[in-house]
Amino acid sequence: PGIAEMARALVNSKDSESARDALKRLQMHHREWGYGPDPDVCFAGYATALYVVSLAAEDNYERDFMRWQLIQLLNVGEYAQPDLMPLAWFMDIGGWPVPVAEIVTFALGAAGSRFDSATGSLLAAPPPLPPHLLAAGTVHDTQFQVKGSHASDTAVPKGVLLISTHMFALDNGFALADAIGFSIGRTAFLRWYGFPEKFRRKGFTHVRQICASTKPRVLCGGSATQAIDRLQELISIGRLATTGRTARPGRRWPHNVLDDGPQAQRHASLWGGVPWTSLVTELVAIWRDHLRSEDGDDTVLLCGYPAVLCLALDEALTHHGLHSPFLVLALSGTPVEYAEASLQSELWQRLKVMADRPNRALLCISHFDQAHYWAAGGMEVVRVGFGARYYKDALSQHNLQHSEASPEPHLCPPVVRNEGSRHILVSRAKLPLGALGAELLWQMLDDLCVGHVCPYRFLSYEVYFDYNVLHSFRAAVFFPWNWELVTFLEWYAVSFPIFVPGPSWAVPVILHSLHAFPEVAGNGSTWVNLRYEWAHGVAAAARGSMTADAIARWYAQTDYMRLPHVKVFAHLADLVRQAAGADLNAWSTALRAANVRAYRQAAA
Repeated sequence: PGIAEMARALVNSKDSESARDALKRLQMHHREWGYGPDPDVCFAGYATALYVVSLAAEDNYERDFMRWQLIQLLNVGEYAQPDLMPLAWFMDIGGWPVPVAEIVTFALGAAGSRFDSATGSLLAAPPPLPPHLLAAGTVHDTQFQVKGSHASDTAVPKGVLLISTHMFALDNGFALADAIGFSIGRTAFLRWYGFPEKFRRKGFTHVRQICASTKPRVLCGGSATQAIDRLQELISIGRLATTGRTARPGRRWPHNVLDDGPQAQRHASLWGGVPWTSLVTELVAIWRDHLRSEDGDDTVLLCGYPAVLCLALDEALTHHGLHSPFLVLALSGTPVEYAEASLQSELWQRLKVMADRPNRALLCISHFDQAHYWAAGGMEVVRVGFGARYYKDALSQHNLQHSEASPEPHLCPPVVRNEGSRHILVSRAKLPLGALGAELLWQMLDDLCVGHVCPYRFLSYEVYFDYNVLHSFRAAVFFPWNWELVTFLEWYAVSFPIFVPGPSWAVPVILHSLHAFPEVAGNGSTWVNLRYEWAHGVAAAARGSMTADAIARWYAQTDYMRLPHVKVFAHLADLVRQAAGADLNAWSTALRAANVRAYRQAAA
């Protein structure tokens, strides 16, 4: 018989009540229920058979019915059940002729391979996913130049004033302070406004270490701490925290920065958030009463996250007659995050105007951001390689960093001593896969190492950990849950060899996530940059799409795919095979050379 007849026979046999119970048990968390999967159940074979029958269906009703069965079996998309195993991500372990990416994308509505019902065979067709790097649409670094220029009357700065709740801008602050200190012949200062004092009160060791840094001299907080903290909470959460409690999001979350209107102030008082005009007015007072008198005239002003606060600060400095230092906007993610939909288009226009204004500059840290800003509206934003410069003091305090003699120490990236380790650090798999998916991943890694040579032990921290644990690991495996992540860039910057999943694994996971969670549900939501909540006022090319092709094209623009010396695996068996045979010493050497080049390019 042809392929279609064999597939239909298999589907019919697995549609029996006993077979369905076996498949159900296969998906269940067997440790909790006390029994394991049936040995005669071939999950991947059944899914492949459903896929082939769907392709061969003669009418849309049968095709849609089979696709619905696939969605239930794979446990993907909007109707995924959290108490069942998401086995879809691991079906291709055995090297099946139809990859999991093709079956998942077909089940969720994307096109699959063509099927010839006359001959009963699959036609040779182009791969369902485009290659890692695309010849068309790829943004090259050489196209970009830094926007903005120093005014001739600007005084020589003595330090950096940083406003950001995110660590990516802290790295930019260290880079600027190092460059200033090298040019003036003495150590520059970096004053950091964000949430450093709150982090220190929570006992985060790495923040205490950063705030104790002497090169540059870091000053955490100052006279404007309370006022800036208040605005950042209104922007990112919508309400202020009461004593001893964490603030709960307001009713308007995530659109907490309101467009100006007759009811804006009333809506903010009732449902949370802050009107745009009020945000600008409060920043005028903060600059005039605190920041400028503290050290503003002698600083480069660097603003990071949330970007909407930085755009309001630019408005305050530009249109309210205030003496303005050189302002650098460090971008990461969407610059209109937390802004009301009706305000987003105006903010994109403000960003474009700001890029061409004297005493202003824009930069970003990731290839994805660079491509996104270009697609959103032709924004040419320079990418400054992330260096994790704030790691240096934290690592040196524990004697974990290689000492590299150099007449230009600010151009030497941090490097972790780890040559003797036999451990590989794995990122938190719960974030992209969920709790059950992560447990299955670890079980499969254990099973794979029974039949393969595994010279390294895979380990993970499911909770917060300090920088000083990094010396325990020789390499890392990173499972991404967003288009750009500072944790990945931090590990890369300290020359960790990193394995990442390729498009055949990542695209169906992203597609499932966007279908299962179509709306931003919290600050921990996954794959957020291209979601419709932040897509008002941008070109169509920069809007997210729930198609495999669009997701693959954007995944190709991420640092996971574009940074040099990152190894890509197709599935877990491929990961174990590559880890067993990798020359980690040569790999680390190549990474260190790449990071040194990135440091020098950033300083230039």
